[in-house]
Amino acid sequence: MSYIFPPENKTVKNPFYRKFIHLALPIAFQNLLVSSLAMIDTLMIGQLGAPSIAAVGLGGMFFFLATLFYYGIASGAAVFIAQYWGNKDITGIRRTIGMALVSAELGGIILALSAVAAPGVIMRILTPDPAVVEIGIIYLRFTGISFLFTGITLTYSLVLRSINEAKLPLIASGIVFLINTFLNYILIFGHLGFPALGVKGAAVATLLSRFIEMVIIVSIIYRRKNAAAAKLNELFAFTAVHVRNFLKTTVPVIANELGWAVCAVLFKMIYARMGTDILAAVNITETVGNMFFSFFIGSSNACAIMIGNKIGKRELETAQQYAKKFTFLSVLLGITLGIFLAAIASFIPSAFKVSSEIKRTVMIILFINAAFFPLESLNLHYVIGVLRGGGDTTFAFLLDIIITLGVGIPLAFFTGLVLHKTIFLLMILLGMEEVIKAVIGLLRMMSKKWINNLTEG
Repeated sequence: MSYIFPPENKTVKNPFYRKFIHLALPIAFQNLLVSSLAMIDTLMIGQLGAPSIAAVGLGGMFFFLATLFYYGIASGAAVFIAQYWGNKDITGIRRTIGMALVSAELGGIILALSAVAAPGVIMRILTPDPAVVEIGIIYLRFTGISFLFTGITLTYSLVLRSINEAKLPLIASGIVFLINTFLNYILIFGHLGFPALGVKGAAVATLLSRFIEMVIIVSIIYRRKNAAAAKLNELFAFTAVHVRNFLKTTVPVIANELGWAVCAVLFKMIYARMGTDILAAVNITETVGNMFFSFFIGSSNACAIMIGNKIGKRELETAQQYAKKFTFLSVLLGITLGIFLAAIASFIPSAFKVSSEIKRTVMIILFINAAFFPLESLNLHYVIGVLRGGGDTTFAFLLDIIITLGVGIPLAFFTGLVLHKTIFLLMILLGMEEVIKAVIGLLRMMSKKWINNLTEG
């Protein structure tokens, strides 16, 4: 094998925190760029009024569904790759990339055809508002094509993170952030001689940006000739046994991500039936919240990679110690960001061109969200970090989705649509599912049953 592993730095006094920062910050900032781009989209589209915000929010839910499908495949692959990297197995890494790309593109074709051929059906399932449906159809028809590029980009991004090359996806996202913002500016509002396309302009900008992002990240990989730069025969060097083992670990992750997406869609359907103003307010708060969640995602992905590397090296006791350290760090991170969000919550609504009532709703929801940040951070680290990093993907799926379906969705339905209570009470009650997840996750982590070496056999 021509690839040479970089030498380990044996002189580092505290390798845990050094590697954590090396991995977490690029991942966090990459997610922050993606969330910031969504924030800019919302701000620009927000100038067109509440129906446009609601339509793009709902149309974006289908794109979100596709993204989580890809993320599930890529995350499942990353579980293997992190352990193969710890075991210095380049053949296993490249074979896993091949299986992930095939899976992503097969699903991507189906999702793209659905969005392009039947956008009206999708939008009418999500909302009864005909004005929102009409705008959403335009958005879906264009963004649906981008599904074919997104699967490749996400797969390679998570692969690079797992082989300690987290800065490369950050570079690609930074370039695309600038391109997408510029395209939004000229296409939504009609600058530099272009016609003002409104929501259609935002969709075209997304399509072009996703294609450019795929080209950039694949080009960087093969130019640098790192461990992900596989030849075609290396990508397809998998057997039925490899596929079976891959699916055994990856399917629960895909089910986890798709289940979470379905739950998010169900929540949005409930919010939409509580009123278009409520839906617009929730879309704004989610866009803001996602920027903060970028740091949770960065830290939890670093957790999965670091734990996976240690298990691949058969340092199982160290992996357990890492899980305990991340339990503490995740709560501390949640408290810190929760305080910061609460401090700026009253200033955020003024950035959006919406009614005073929507602004008030946004502010109060942000305060409620800030209070639950520590628990949400902890649960993300258990599901995405500890359990997935240890190959315990089935339990991670059960912990994340079953509780949401059994507690969160029924609470939202009865509180919002049967009892007709306020959105504020609904949000507070939904925080209770985070308490349940945190207790179960802690018990699982302490049991050590989550540790599985996937490189063996």
